Amino acid sequence: MARPENKDYILQKTFFLLLVKGYDGVSISDIQKETGMSRGIIYHYYKDKEELLRAAAEKYLVTSFFISRQNSAGYGISEMIRFVINTYIETTKQWRGYIGSGGLSMANYDFLFYQMMQKDKAITKTYSHMRREEKLAWIEAVNVSLSRGDIRVSLSKESIASHFILLLDGLWMNSTETDSISHSIKQAKQVLNDYYELLK
Repeated sequence: MARPENKDYILQKTFFLLLVKGYDGVSISDIQKETGMSRGIIYHYYKDKEELLRAAAEKYLVTSFFISRQNSAGYGISEMIRFVINTYIETTKQWRGYIGSGGLSMANYDFLFYQMMQKDKAITKTYSHMRREEKLAWIEAVNVSLSRGDIRVSLSKESIASHFILLLDGLWMNSTETDSISHSIKQAKQVLNDYYELLK
């Protein structure tokens, strides 16, 4: 008899396999080996591989680094930077212990997201919503910092917010398998804080 806790375990292990191997590289045999479960148990919860991969992406990929105005309300830029960095630290803690992850980097996450968007229109829609929310959260942080007098620049709020997002995107896309996740996050913190200093 399959146990209810198996479902989450299957999803987590599938997500890690997706990070390492990419969407097209993961087989049911890989999932069996990683979970130590039979096909019968896996298919008890998911009708096919596509449903399982989609469920893993929805649970772990889509919500992993979701930055919203609701969760960062009232933050200025300095608090927003801390919030974003802590989100990355907490999310990636579970990746660090993954056996067989080899050269797992933040680029794996972005690459997987783009693969999944090609496969699933719902994920594309969710991703667009996430990006809008992230930009609005940064705009709100810029507003708070401006009202406090923390920054004094003539750039538009939208431009400043976009720069913070693009700095992070650029770092993640340029991280390599030789860059540890903790090194990438430390570098992200430094780059965001450097840009913040330029705005003062």
